[in-house]
Amino acid sequence: TVSGLTPSTQYIFRVSSICGNETVSTTIAANTACGQFEIPYSEDFDLLASGDNVVNPCWNMGNIESTTRPSVVNVTGMGKMLDLPLGGYASLPLMNTDADMLRVRFNYLFADTMVYAYVGLSNHPNDVLATQYFDTLRASEVGATYTAMVPFDAYEGEVGYITFYSPRGH
Repeated sequence: TVSGLTPSTQYIFRVSSICGNETVSTTIAANTACGQFEIPYSEDFDLLASGDNVVNPCWNMGNIESTTRPSVVNVTGMGKMLDLPLGGYASLPLMNTDADMLRVRFNYLFADTMVYAYVGLSNHPNDVLATQYFDTLRASEVGATYTAMVPFDAYEGEVGYITFYSPRGH
C-alpha cells in the first residue's frame, strides 16, 4: 500500500530486487482514483479534438446498447459539444457537496435520430439504469439549440454522479 498520493494522478512505479542479480523490473503505471471535484465545475470541451471520447479521465462514459461511445463533435455556431449516441451515457465526476445541493446547466441540441435524453443522479457512475432521473430533454425542432438547468434538490441518494443518458427505443 502506498499512501499520500494525489487523486486523479498517474504514478509510475519501479520495483527492484535486493536479492543478488541487481535486475530491475519493468515500470508499472497506476492511476489513483478520482477525488471529489470542486464546485463550481465547468467543462466546455474546447481543448478537445472532434472525435475524442475521453473528456476527462474522471468522467465515466460508455454505451449500454453498443460499442459506440460518446464523443466530442464540433457544432457550427455552438462550438464543441458531447455527442451521446443512442444507448450512450456520460457521468460527471463526483462533486464535493451534498448531491441534493447540485444543479447542472448546459446547452443541447438534437440530431435526427435522438428524440429525447435523461438527466439525473446516480449512486454509481456506470449504472444508468439505476439513476434517479430529474428531467427528460426534448426538442421541438431538430437542430435547434436549447439551454437547460436541472436542480437535484429532491435527490434521495447519499452520493450523486450527474448523469446524461440517451435511451434507445424512442
